[in-house]
This record gives sequence, structure tokens and C-alpha cells, in this order.
Amino acid sequence: LSTPWDHQWRNMFQHGTWASGQHCTPINKIFDCSFHPYACLVCKRGPFTDTKLVRCAQCRVVKYCCQDHQRADWPSHKTWCKAFVALKNANDGDFDKLQHPGDMQIWRMLSTRVGLKVNRIASVGLHTITSQLVASQPRCRKCLVAGISPDTELITCSKCHSVALCKNCHMEEDNGFHTADDSGHMECENHQISQACTGLVVEQGCPLFMESISDVEECFQPKDWVEYFDKKRGDFELPPMMLDMAPVVALLSDGLSLPLTILHVLGLPAFLGKKEVPKLDHLVVHLVGASAQEALGVSKFIELTRLMPELTRLRIVLVGPDLDDNEGTPLNISDPDAIKIRSSCNARISIKKGYYHDVADRLGEDPTLVVASHPGIFDGHYTEYWKPTVQLLASRNVPFVVTGYNKQEVLNDCKHLEEFGSKVVVEPSANPFRGLRPCPDPSRECSDFIFANSHFVATRGSK
Repeated sequence: LSTPWDHQWRNMFQHGTWASGQHCTPINKIFDCSFHPYACLVCKRGPFTDTKLVRCAQCRVVKYCCQDHQRADWPSHKTWCKAFVALKNANDGDFDKLQHPGDMQIWRMLSTRVGLKVNRIASVGLHTITSQLVASQPRCRKCLVAGISPDTELITCSKCHSVALCKNCHMEEDNGFHTADDSGHMECENHQISQACTGLVVEQGCPLFMESISDVEECFQPKDWVEYFDKKRGDFELPPMMLDMAPVVALLSDGLSLPLTILHVLGLPAFLGKKEVPKLDHLVVHLVGASAQEALGVSKFIELTRLMPELTRLRIVLVGPDLDDNEGTPLNISDPDAIKIRSSCNARISIKKGYYHDVADRLGEDPTLVVASHPGIFDGHYTEYWKPTVQLLASRNVPFVVTGYNKQEVLNDCKHLEEFGSKVVVEPSANPFRGLRPCPDPSRECSDFIFANSHFVATRGSK
């Protein structure tokens, strides 16, 4: 994808509160979604911001920028730390092999096994970041030796400080941290953006869930993020310079990805088509399998009213087993004085607790579109929960869009959608409005990242 930001963004970003080392409150655990192995676990600073770190003396996996942050994090860290050390001291065979796996496939298998063993010893539910620690622990990207041994010295890339080589591999001739081609440069850039995004979340206190300020005069259906930001760059409650920085644009796109994806899908020939979307005055979207975190940033759907001036009625309905019922509140309920919705559009959100197939008949009007964002239908833990919902939507000929963090996820979900009787009308496709925030995937190699709503597939009716 083209990048709608200034390629010299780090020169500007380094003057911000987080990057320049000024005081910041610890990251809010609700929004802490990526473990950075070469950064402070509390404030996410590290060599990327020229911040010196110390390691936890017990597990030697996590790092801190100061004793104050280490002490503050200990109540949260100690359960995992003690379990990890207990497994290490037990001379567990998988644990010992994980320190020198020698092969990526073996490393993946062992890191999964060791992670499960640590979780069993801990005997409590662990935070998302904590569950990533085994797979994301510092290691040499070439020989895969783990960095927790006192005898292992890891040297990080001088630009991204997210990829490391052990001293022996670093001394070998022609062995860089990243490949010398474009993919290597992109990998390094993605790691930089990923860390800067996390730093911006620390600095702001939360991700940038933000819609633009003003409505367009004619329906605007951008083809991609570059076209969107060309038109909307100066239309946010942010200083103009911030919109030139990659982490700002990446976080904005993460928040706006779903509403822009909805608009994009409506304009596809399999649905309304681009010529019919401007005529749409009534839009009902059901978001199924929604999480509690998705319910935090609902004002982002106001962007649909900004881009669709003929829209007079917008209903966003979130359905999920972990939600609390909330009937028909305005989309700008979080701050009605600051977030304005034009008087000609009645835009509301309803939240319904439960599984979609159980509550669909109680949701009122029929949906224009049903969307599942990153449902993981292919995951054996969730497949049977999704089956009756998919079958219901197929039987009622309801347009259904499923997104995933990468292409393979969507391909896997697509197989199950077809097995459950759905007719695919848009094959698994790259989404021009995927989120632009790169998130390292601890189960993959350093060059692999996941992106919000990266790909999608659409179904309608039965096979």
C-alpha cells in the first residue's frame, strides 16, 4: 500500500513527549496489545528512544527503564515471572531446547509448548502481552539463540531496535539485521512505526479513535488511504504537522478502518455498486462477535455520516457475548459537545449481549450489512460458536463480510463459511482500507506483521 505520510516522520516524532524522554504515565493495559522485547514493559521506551534499560533479574526476559517502573509492574509481572523461572529451574526439556532451537519450525513448536506450560504453572488468566512473552523473548534472528542467558550478547538494529543478532552472527561477513532488498527496508520501517504507535498510545493515553470534523458536499468513496487523506488531512482535531507522521496516520487509520471498509464493500458490484451508494439514505450495520474493546470507540462510525451526505438514518448494532446491553444511544454519546452530527442524520448505536443467532430476531430492522471483524472462525476454539450464526445469515440471504489480520486467516475463514452453507460473492481480497498500524506477530518471523482488517471475504445467501 502507498503510505500517506512524510517519509522523514521520525525527525518530527522525536520531539514529542514520549520520544524525547519527557514524563509519561504508564501505558493503559486495556490498550497494550504489542510486546516489544527491547523496550520498557511499562512506558515502552528503550534504545529506539535512546533510553537505557535493565532486565528483570529473575526471568531476564522483560526490561525496564528504571526501578520505579519495575517496582510498579511487579504485582502484574510476578505471576508469569515466577512460573517462567520455575519451569527453567525444573530442567524442562522443551525449555532447554528453546534456548538453542536452531530451526524456525522447531522454535515455533517449542515456544508454543513452553508458553502453555508457563501458563499452566501460573494457574491464572494472563494479560494478552504476558501471554506473548515466551514467543517474543529476545533472540538472535539468524541462529535463534535466546537472549536470556548471561553468556549471550544481543545487538539490535541501529534503526528499529526490534531485531537482534547475537555477537557471533553479527561478526559474520555480509550478515545484516534485515535483508538488503525492499522487503528488508519495509520490515525495518514497520518495526519503527509499530514502536512509535505504541509510544503515541502511551503519550495520548489511548489510541486515536477519531473521526474527521466536517461533512463532504458530495458522497466521497475514496479508492485507498492516500486518496482519503489527500482530502481529509486538514479535517481532524489535530495540529496539521501531526498528520505528516506515520504513527499518527497509522493509528487514525486503525480507528477508521472498519467504517471505510464498510463504505468500500457497499460500493462493490456484488452489493450496491459505486453509483448507488450516493443514493443511500438508510444504513443499518450489525457488527457480530464484537468485543468490549470495540465498544469503546464507536464514534468512529460517525465518519460514515461525514462521507455520505444523503444518509439520514444510521444504525450501528454491536452484538457479542461479552457486551452489556445498551439501547439506541447517539453515536457521539462520548462527547456530544465536541463531536457534532448533522441534524439531518439520526445516527445511533445499540449494543446487545449474546450470540447473534440467539438475538437476531430481537434487533428490529433488517441489516444492510453484517460484519465480523477478525472473528477467527477457523480457530477450533470458536468454530462451533460461529456455525449457527453463519447458517442463519445464509438462510436469510443477508450480506456478510468477514475480515482478518492477514490473507491466510481470511482464506481459512472462507473455507468454513462455505462449509456452513454460505455463498461467496467476493473472494478473499486485500483491503485498501486495512489499518496501517503494523503489529508484530509473535508466532511468526520478525518480518511478519498483522494489520487490522487486512483482508476480507464477502458472502450472501446459501450455496
